[in-house]
Amino acid sequence: MTTRFESSGIPEELKAPARWVAWRYVERDGQPKPAKVPTDPKTGRNASPTDPATWADFQTAEAYARQHGVGIGLVLSAESGLCCIDLDATNDPAVQGVHRGILDEAAAAGAYVEASPSGKGWHIWVQHDEAVTAPRAVPGVECYTAERFITVTGASGQGRVVPMPDSLASRLAPCFAAPVAPVVAAASVELPAITDEALWKQAAEHFGDRFQAFWTGQWESLHPSQSEADHEFAIMLARFTSDPDQWLRLFLQSGMAATLERKKTKRHIQQYLSTTYDKARRIADDENYHITFGRRVAEALIARWNAMKASLAANLLEPFAEFIQKKVSVLKLVRGILGEGGLSVLYGAPGAGKSFLALDLCYAVATGQPWMGRDTRQGPVIYAAGEGVPGLRMRGKAIAKVKGCDAPNIFFLPHSLSTPDEGEKMAMVLDQVTARCGVPPALLIIDTLSRFFGEGDDENSAKDMKRFVGAISALMAKCPTLHVMIVHHSGKDADKGMRGSSALQGAADTVIQCRKDGDAHRAVVEKQKDGQDNIPLPFALDQVELGEDEDGEPITSCVVVHDHEGKARPLSGFAATGVKILRFLRQSVVEANGIASYADPIPLQAYHNQWYLERPGEKPDSVRKTDRRVLNNLREMKLIEWNGGESPIRLLPAFDGVTIE
Repeated sequence: MTTRFESSGIPEELKAPARWVAWRYVERDGQPKPAKVPTDPKTGRNASPTDPATWADFQTAEAYARQHGVGIGLVLSAESGLCCIDLDATNDPAVQGVHRGILDEAAAAGAYVEASPSGKGWHIWVQHDEAVTAPRAVPGVECYTAERFITVTGASGQGRVVPMPDSLASRLAPCFAAPVAPVVAAASVELPAITDEALWKQAAEHFGDRFQAFWTGQWESLHPSQSEADHEFAIMLARFTSDPDQWLRLFLQSGMAATLERKKTKRHIQQYLSTTYDKARRIADDENYHITFGRRVAEALIARWNAMKASLAANLLEPFAEFIQKKVSVLKLVRGILGEGGLSVLYGAPGAGKSFLALDLCYAVATGQPWMGRDTRQGPVIYAAGEGVPGLRMRGKAIAKVKGCDAPNIFFLPHSLSTPDEGEKMAMVLDQVTARCGVPPALLIIDTLSRFFGEGDDENSAKDMKRFVGAISALMAKCPTLHVMIVHHSGKDADKGMRGSSALQGAADTVIQCRKDGDAHRAVVEKQKDGQDNIPLPFALDQVELGEDEDGEPITSCVVVHDHEGKARPLSGFAATGVKILRFLRQSVVEANGIASYADPIPLQAYHNQWYLERPGEKPDSVRKTDRRVLNNLREMKLIEWNGGESPIRLLPAFDGVTIE
């Protein structure tokens, strides 16, 4: 929970009215979460949603909130003409479906939607003059139009304050409708006739031991006074009969009647019984009315649900001729490998290059360029990065530098989300990309599964994995042409496949494994439901220099190249010069010792001296800075071992396999 807000995200229509307050969290004893207390931004005292003197304009509220580190809120009143629809986070699938429909209709109308202070719910702001009469009449939804202050965050804000669309007004009609009936005693309720024996039996079954105690006159342990006991017992009887004579007859047969002797006269007894019956009658009729009304509502809901189930089942079956005529899924997102509307898994051990490969795929689909020598179907791409965001940013810079294009249709989601629990937010992301690009996204990369898995769920649990896959399937149902690729890790034994439950392997249309062997990388399509498997996808990672940091050290990253059968391209530039110098120096050691050994060190000063000979026209300090940078690069490529400082250089076995231009 937070009080932060983003002024730039709040539409001007909301800022205009002078109905703004500040607010803060206040802990209260016995309450599970702190209360949101409104504050008058002019005085710092508590504000009231019914007292305009405690409100201010937006600028005053904003200045106070920023000075004191609190939030801002807008007061609703009948004159404001505004309605706020509050959707709180929930794990109830039925309520999530209600929220999804409301959010879809709001987005379609261009209504202003923002995240709530918890970051898990949503506030929708629309114009609506009709007063709310039952704010919580729709399950999981709260509607407010007056005498209420609502927190405003501007977070993830989209849209404008538009009139409530008819479709949304229809969905929320119960919140604005007049109450079905006033909550008063319903004395007209007539219960069906019943025998004394049947009444006694029903009351005993319904109220149990308490009724038995009253019937036998054992009330002392239940109430401090006789009149209170008489009152409760009278209500019990009145719940099952509308006949006053029958009520009186049973009351006088009970043990409670024995104490009536304390009344002075027969007239007093009659008055007491009449008063007791009248009170019991009103309460029992009121309870019976609401039970009857509730039963009718329940029956109507059940009937509606049964009708809905019947309509849902009506078109489940398809005749053979219709079934085979429908469009067949073809692997066209990446021809022969990935299909539109499919689910794939790209997995491998740490360092196998899977995230590099996933980003390269993003770039190819977003720009419509071939990938691994195969044609792609161009479309917008979302890269959901739950971890390693700084590194991903560097990889993006490298690919933009090498490819020479910023790929405007690639969008990053640099936050981890519990996809099963926060599917609404992920669906909103799809909507935002669709709105910006005019077409739905073609590819969604989720990197990695563990960062988007259900909170508290276990990857090894088939039940939890199916819950995750179900949430992904819901997203794909929203965008039928969307392909979702999940980046995942290998198990402890990479030869035994991906980590966790096999339910993911079973659900995936395509499974690609990444491996690294020395400086060679290779991806293999190991499963393909609707195409060829065992397709090799060799690639290499080329290092790219992006500049220098504030200490003058190089900033580097890598990009994927698809040729050379998975081997790195020949080194060029300063790196090639460094390799040439080290080979010369090793040959000098061989000639001096008569035997070649990787254990033989090469003195750092000898390395520096050779660089001076290579670049005689430059200043020594500049040359030393360049040659040390090359050593760092070669060490990162695992071609040499060097501990920095003035330590010697040792060549590693991979050094012999590198080629230079």
